Amino acid sequence: MPKGGCGTWGAIAGDSGSSSRRSAARKIALKAYPGGIKQVEYEIEENGAASYEFEIITKDGKRLKVEVDASSGKIVEVSEKLDQPGKK
Repeated sequence: MPKGGCGTWGAIAGDSGSSSRRSAARKIALKAYPGGIKQVEYEIEENGAASYEFEIITKDGKRLKVEVDASSGKIVEVSEKLDQPGKK
């Protein structure tokens, strides 16, 4: 189940600077799931909703995909990524 959002999101929601939103989304994802970010993707879904997707390596070694809605700042999806043989 996704963990909450961030109280500061509303302060930057009107900001058109994508780097500000990406930075806020990163903080939200890491606050909910502490660790290191390995990869970041910006996605626009078929329904037009934009989100930031972070691949996080948690402190206990799990690889998670954490998706943060770019409009609301809420975590909308979390899934564990399983390592594929031969890939790192």
